[in-house]
Amino acid sequence: MGEGSQVQYMYSKAPSMFLERLPKIGNLLRQLTQIAVIKKHGAMYDLIVPLGGPYKPSGEKKRVETVHSVGAEYLHPILEHPMVRTGISGIRELDNYVKDIANIYDYIMPITTYLSSMYRRNGRRKPIFLNPIIVNTAEFSFVKNAKFQSVRNLLYCGNLDHAREMELLVKSFSLVVKHKSDLKLRIVGGYSSIRKAHQKHSKLKSLCSKLGINDSVIFTGNISHSSVLKHYAGSDMFLLPRPYEAYSLAGFPSKLGEYLASGKPVVTTGTGDIPMYLEDGHTAYIVDMDNESAFSEKIATAIEDDRSNEIGAAGAEAAEKYFSIQATTRRISNFFVNTLCM
Repeated sequence: MGEGSQVQYMYSKAPSMFLERLPKIGNLLRQLTQIAVIKKHGAMYDLIVPLGGPYKPSGEKKRVETVHSVGAEYLHPILEHPMVRTGISGIRELDNYVKDIANIYDYIMPITTYLSSMYRRNGRRKPIFLNPIIVNTAEFSFVKNAKFQSVRNLLYCGNLDHAREMELLVKSFSLVVKHKSDLKLRIVGGYSSIRKAHQKHSKLKSLCSKLGINDSVIFTGNISHSSVLKHYAGSDMFLLPRPYEAYSLAGFPSKLGEYLASGKPVVTTGTGDIPMYLEDGHTAYIVDMDNESAFSEKIATAIEDDRSNEIGAAGAEAAEKYFSIQATTRRISNFFVNTLCM
């Protein structure tokens, strides 16, 4: 569960049971895109949780009313900045949108303090539960066994829609590869819009050509999850540049948790809540500026660092502590125990 998640589900009042079964979700999975589905299956559950959104206030209010009509409560995960889903960009319009929906949900579960503050600032009075990404850390156990002697293969995995993020990635890599020509950067992922994919990808490829790194950058496009895991296992280091823009300050990238769970060293920008969970030089390599010079210098530092394997291992421990299914289970259970006892 992280930025851009669109799967939706319902679960019962035992969140620990649900989360422990998340890898084998089976018959607990329900599509909630239609009101009719809530009416048909909602009475089976005490709590209904959609992943995705926020959406239009009118649709959200109708969905919440339907949930209440079947005797359930509604917990809404807020996974990203509202502008990502709604297209709203003006500050006044955003505030009006958040004020309109702030209290319609019984509980909200924002992924960052930025989003928590946004809802509180705009009148949220009902319970707020801060919860970062959820990662099935056990899925990466085979990756962690693959230690490296030297860094040659770098990897970025995710949605390629954010132009500034991709520009930071390839420009930073181009500066590093000038001094270490045997490096390869594998970019795994595609675009959310098929219609705009060709145009965006052509622009990115042109930038790589202009920087002289075409032979050093491999684009895989969208591939299966099993193939992604193979690329994780075959990589020596993970890169995640994040520009200081609203989407990255408000969101928390699920791929960061996956990177960490692999036990390989991670170089990332310290946007949003990332520094709350990670420490530079201990659990990851964190850059405090969103420019290619600073990011490339940190990549070079990580490559030359004799402790990089140790830092990767510490990052995996951090992923287990903060982002694992078990850690999330504890947070959710504690939240509901404390909330219901108030």
